Formats: sequence, structure tokens, C-alpha cells
Amino acid sequence: MATLLRSGVPYQLTPGALLEPTMITSGPMTNRIDRLEDRGFLKRVTSPDDGRQVLVTLTANGRKKTDRALVDHAANELALVACLDNDQRTQFVDLLRTLGTSITTDQE
Repeated sequence: MATLLRSGVPYQLTPGALLEPTMITSGPMTNRIDRLEDRGFLKRVTSPDDGRQVLVTLTANGRKKTDRALVDHAANELALVACLDNDQRTQFVDLLRTLGTSITTDQE
């Protein structure tokens, strides 16, 4: 659901476009979409550009749920680094940036 939120308005992607950022295969993706659709967080709609294509769309309830989860996630992250002073936090951010850059570079 966060991937759909990050995609921007209208918060919809094809199921295939959801595979790479979520790092799961099509079978589990279908199961997740089914479960989230049953709970009212997502809906499948036919693409207006290609009637054969399905788009997974974040519903208003899905957006509210995702927004709340992101707030909780941010609070958890702050709690995890609360033991670090400002210098240590700066160093930690620099190390994460280096790690992220090396992961991105290795995948290219």
C-alpha cells in the first residue's frame, strides 16, 4: 500500500509494477492484493487506456490506513535512534547513505 501511495495520485499501478519495489513474486502479490481488496484497502479497476489491463488502486480507507502506519513507523524509527546523540545520528545517516549507495551501485 505504501508503494501505491508513493506512486502519487491516482495511487494506482499495475500488479506487475508492484512486483519490483515490493520484492515478491506474482503469486504472493496476487494473494496480498486479494486480502487487501477484501479488507477495503485496495480495489482493482480496468485501465482506461487498455481495457485488458487491470490497475490496483489505493482506496480512501487504504490511504488512511497507510498514512497511520507511516506515522507509527516514523515514531518507531525515532525511538530506535533516541539513544544516539546528534553527532552519532549524523554519522549513522552518513553510514546509511553509503550503504544505500553501494547497494544501488551493486544492482546496476
